[in-house]
Amino acid sequence: MNKLDDFQVVDRTTWQAIEPHTIFTKQQLEKLAQTFPMFDPTEIKVIYQPLMALLELKLAIQSKQMQQFSTWYPKINAQPFVIGIAGSVAVGKSTMAALLAAALKITFPNLQTELVSTDSFLYNNAYLDQNDLMQAKGFPISYDTASFIAFLKAFKQRQTNLKIPIYSHQKYDILTNQQQLVNNADILIVEGINALQRVSKDEMPVDLMDYKIYIDADEKIIEKWFLERFERLVKEATPNTYYYQFQADLNVGRSLAKNTWHSINGVNLHRYIGPSKINANLILIKGPNHHLEAVAFKKY
Repeated sequence: MNKLDDFQVVDRTTWQAIEPHTIFTKQQLEKLAQTFPMFDPTEIKVIYQPLMALLELKLAIQSKQMQQFSTWYPKINAQPFVIGIAGSVAVGKSTMAALLAAALKITFPNLQTELVSTDSFLYNNAYLDQNDLMQAKGFPISYDTASFIAFLKAFKQRQTNLKIPIYSHQKYDILTNQQQLVNNADILIVEGINALQRVSKDEMPVDLMDYKIYIDADEKIIEKWFLERFERLVKEATPNTYYYQFQADLNVGRSLAKNTWHSINGVNLHRYIGPSKINANLILIKGPNHHLEAVAFKKY
């Protein structure tokens, strides 16, 4: 069975015809494009206005359900809405998640939105070294899934001042002296390569998500984006960061990046990340330049 048999695929034109109640103004689109220069105002409008329409509907359905539950269980508080965003390394998850958070604030100005990365729940490099897992960094075994689930449950229960680790791409490790403070909010966006994975029969983080998005693209395009991102991180690196070592000889870094893709990230994509798209409600299919080409809706 084709992995998209459970989805209805529509083209870019059909997708952008979906309109939400709240339409982005020209000024709002231009401001978003300034903050996220990867996308121009037109591309932001094409991708995010229809997505806002879907999320408006999902949020309304959840609100109605909670109102019904409250008639039977008055002590139940309205649960926050959790959005999961997954996809390959370098496919643009972090940028699209941050842009989604900004778009949500425009569409729902009275709702508070928080954004976290599943990278926060990676084991630190010392643990990975001790357990011979550095070559499996990013694979399910390299994540503290139990802590990730505990965090999501606490957030869904509207606990406040939740503290989670911070992962630094420049340090290539969990920061030892910093934490992200996550407060009670109405919407939580969780982005990461493992956000939608189900790798065991036990409860998984995806079970606690209300709407799930997978960002997809041709593998050759993603590999190109990964290599370009590597070079950008090298150029931006400062002393005492992981990528700084490659500034002396970028060709050595390029060779390492290509090997990393084919021996780790590509394997991870085929074995764990790609198969998780079946758990998505929506697949955004991107082409070169990160432009949206098509969208796949879960049929049921």
